[in-house]
Amino acid sequence: MRQIILFFGIAGGLLLIHFGLILINTCYFDPPRFSYASLWIKNFYIIKDHINSKPTNKQRLLIVSGSNSRFSFNGNIIDSQTHFAPINYGTHVGLPINFHIDKIITQAHEGDIIFLPLEFNYYTNKEPFEDYAYIQSMLAWGNGYNKYINKENILQAYLENKPWDMLKLLFKPQKIENDPNPIATMEAIWVKGEQKYAGATSYKSLNRYGDMCGHIGNKYFGNERYLKSNLTLSPFFLSEYNRLLEFAASKNIKIFLIYPVTLENPSFSLKDPQTFAKIENLKAELKKHNIEIYGDFRDFHFERKYFFDTAYHLNEEGAILRTQAFIKLLEHMQQEGLIP
Repeated sequence: MRQIILFFGIAGGLLLIHFGLILINTCYFDPPRFSYASLWIKNFYIIKDHINSKPTNKQRLLIVSGSNSRFSFNGNIIDSQTHFAPINYGTHVGLPINFHIDKIITQAHEGDIIFLPLEFNYYTNKEPFEDYAYIQSMLAWGNGYNKYINKENILQAYLENKPWDMLKLLFKPQKIENDPNPIATMEAIWVKGEQKYAGATSYKSLNRYGDMCGHIGNKYFGNERYLKSNLTLSPFFLSEYNRLLEFAASKNIKIFLIYPVTLENPSFSLKDPQTFAKIENLKAELKKHNIEIYGDFRDFHFERKYFFDTAYHLNEEGAILRTQAFIKLLEHMQQEGLIP
């Protein structure tokens, strides 16, 4: 009996410590400290929303996806060589498709043209109700972001904070840029022409179009298969994409799926017929639902020397090549009468 009491006493004590650490980290500190939250993205959206709010006489062109867009466009080239005003809303592939679509619905203007170079996993992902990194991010960002998450799963998101992780966060929290006015900071940087790469998680790396700038060299040496040859679209993707199309139709907005950047590597090579089979399967799956994906994936497929730190992040030189290929796609779509 004494051993049983001792066992339950220790177990109860550990639970109290666990819950205590969760309460201290998430209720006492601002912003709350979660094990998996990506605190840095909040400032990215502050800057991108600010860029989006600026008036322009040119045709607005939004680019929305995960980080393959954030790293791999050069808006200055698009702005100077076309009649489009680009706004890069690329952020993080860890955010689910419904979040990106909600962002479009709240930020797009009537008559916008929107390109979605979605990373391939978006086509197969399920509902993010058990994506605790996403849920914890929404809780940590505050200011209304919790409206994007399923309240039934919030408790589980709290419990996903492991005791050891919470103890580490108590003494060594995530490093974040505590800037009371990031918009003023960035406007000063842009006016002075002091734009430079400040790191992958620093909003100070963004240029006036929302692109990540100045990342030089190659740090990625892995391989990436990108997608399966028997890929099937998830019901979640289809329902969310249809929701986007309904919104677009109500605002005279044009929506175009295009390909993300891909790396020439043994698992996804232009020398391998299986690579083309994967792409044809994706196109066929989309066609079943009357969804078109525009362009040729080979135009956004590059050698390793043009990649920075992942198989979705181009370096500065690669971003220029990708942007030039994108401009050619825009010109072709204009010739076809798809865009003005």
